[in-house]
Amino acid sequence: MTITVLLCAVAAMARLPWLRRLAGPVIAVGTMSLTVYVGHILVIPALPGESATPPDANSTALLSAFILGAVVVAALWSRFFPRPRRPASPALRNLLNRLLGCLHHCLTTGQSYDPEKAFPGSNCPVTAPAAA
Repeated sequence: MTITVLLCAVAAMARLPWLRRLAGPVIAVGTMSLTVYVGHILVIPALPGESATPPDANSTALLSAFILGAVVVAALWSRFFPRPRRPASPALRNLLNRLLGCLHHCLTTGQSYDPEKAFPGSNCPVTAPAAA
């Protein structure tokens, strides 16, 4: 049931542009979730009377303030500091493809990873033999 609802939501977001605009603030929170988590951790000790103990778990007003604050800050941040819409750099893509290829080879053949085989002739200090 949950998977069906999730797939329907993804399909609706792809087909209905007004729904994507409506969900923009929630999408903004999702794209910067680690920042939101850290922000909550920094805000909790700053609350009056809450510095020694965590907030009351039954506080609906505090939970609502955290959610509203996260959505507003994330929406404003993404509005004024948009992320560039460009693909990852080709060098990073090639490195990840090489590493995934090595992982696939190791898993299918049962061999252990050898950096010298994966990156022959590399001058990397990790793969280069130690000087005697």
